Amino acid sequence: MPASAGFPPGGATGKVRRGLRLLFVEGYRPPALQRKYFEAYADELRTSNPNWSAEQLRSMAGRYVSPPEIAPHGAGAGAAVDLTLVDAGGRELDLVHR
Repeated sequence: MPASAGFPPGGATGKVRRGLRLLFVEGYRPPALQRKYFEAYADELRTSNPNWSAEQLRSMAGRYVSPPEIAPHGAGAGAAVDLTLVDAGGRELDLVHR
């Protein structure tokens, strides 16, 4: 984007460590896709934490993926952008803390 659009030359990309790049993943996520992502992550958590209550699962899933009823006010409305980091070969880095 040109500097005249309010972004300095180099922008955020200029702040990324050498050998890494920013990857724009998506800016609008339809509600059905948001629900799919949320439910898939909740299912992963359910499998690895079978003793968690439904409330615990929902709370923990919501730390990583916005719950579907909240998403229309954020990423689902295009008000957020998903970015990640890729290495020089274009491979996404695993940014999830375990």
